[in-house]
Amino acid sequence: MRKKTNSPSVYHVGARGDLSADRRRRKARSIQRILCLVAVVLFVVPLFALGVASLLDTDQTISEKENRTLKARPEFSFQALFDGSYTKDFEEYYADTFPLRDFFLSVNQKLSGVFTQAAGKNDLVLIEKEGKDDFGGEALIPEEETGGEQPSRQEAEAKAPYQPQVNDDEVYESGYILVDKDRKAALEIYTINKPRIRDYTDVVNRLAQTLPEQKIYALLAPTATEFYSPEDYHTGSRSQKAGIAYAYEQFKQPNLKGIDAVSEIGLHLEEYLYFRTDHHWTARGAYYAYVAFCRAAGLEPVPLSSLKSGRIDGFVGSMYRYTNAQVLQDNPDYLEYFLPRREAEGEYYDDASMQNGHHLTIISTKVNADNKYLAFIQGDTPLSKIVTDQKNGKKILVIKDSYGNALVPFLVDNYEEIYVLDPRNLETNLPAFVKAHGIQDILLVNYSLIGGNASYLKALEQMLG
Repeated sequence: MRKKTNSPSVYHVGARGDLSADRRRRKARSIQRILCLVAVVLFVVPLFALGVASLLDTDQTISEKENRTLKARPEFSFQALFDGSYTKDFEEYYADTFPLRDFFLSVNQKLSGVFTQAAGKNDLVLIEKEGKDDFGGEALIPEEETGGEQPSRQEAEAKAPYQPQVNDDEVYESGYILVDKDRKAALEIYTINKPRIRDYTDVVNRLAQTLPEQKIYALLAPTATEFYSPEDYHTGSRSQKAGIAYAYEQFKQPNLKGIDAVSEIGLHLEEYLYFRTDHHWTARGAYYAYVAFCRAAGLEPVPLSSLKSGRIDGFVGSMYRYTNAQVLQDNPDYLEYFLPRREAEGEYYDDASMQNGHHLTIISTKVNADNKYLAFIQGDTPLSKIVTDQKNGKKILVIKDSYGNALVPFLVDNYEEIYVLDPRNLETNLPAFVKAHGIQDILLVNYSLIGGNASYLKALEQMLG
């Protein structure tokens, strides 16, 4: 009797346990389905909607935050499709014109800062750079052509006598920017890349070989990282001084000399030599590089104390536009300028024929555009000529990226004629141009990462014929 009584009891308990477990499994599956549905609603649907919107909305052409022209929709062709260029170009276009792109970039930068602080690195933040954004190729429209009002970037591009090209002007070799919250500055990470350095020196050697009667000077400009970064970021394989020295060791032509700007700048580190929110040197930094050039060329540098100076406040430059780092926006730079003591007149031209010139302001004491660095020779015009009252018959051609802009005004004291050429925006036969204008000296001014700028070097090489 007990066995009969107990057996059913055991059976019923087991059945209730199985039913209860089955109900729990069904409930868990229901919760999973609900969570999946919520995930679809919260993530997939908005992303899909944004993707559709990006195909239907009017594409933004310029990123004000990054100060560059965005990628345009590529033209479809079967050849481009089959060789893979159409897919690549469309991917870049889609990334550049995705709806709310600036918002997502800002959120990403803020989250990066939060996670870095959580890891115990409150003073230094490394920001990865995607692609090769351009910080050059800009020109300032003369104030007399705009009624004293500096137009917006879009208006300036529409009215400019030439169209600035998007190019790989100042690229970051290692792909990272260091935001130093203690110094309230952003710094480019440099790494010695000998093959890329030789890409630069090969072109310079060929230039000197092509023009054996001219004196050729090459000045590779160090960035702020060499002097103001933590030691790990400017020693060993990251030393710009060592990288520049290696470049000069590659010079083989007797009429070619490298200019050591690093040592001269290093003597004045307590002064305001580099912007914190922008990747350029200041006028003072450029001045000490000019002093190094004068010593190498046997010239007398103009004393800085003899020049009238001024400043333009409220400059937040290219490094903020890329990083969106709040510490940079909250601590703007100012732009200091020094007016030449000699009388000088300048014009800039659309091409090497030097016809229909436009007035060039050597130093603009007022710049209403965000990029205050345009105060120096109005930025990256294709070709400029400055004639001074220094009647010594000396003529110099400056071949430069945007680092050269702040240095050129100091040359007014030493040369009767100064020609300034930007390979990115001009096509010409360089040897013929030099000989036609009776130029004796050529100064190349490029910042230390120029070896990574294939488009700049290609443009310069094409000028050699």
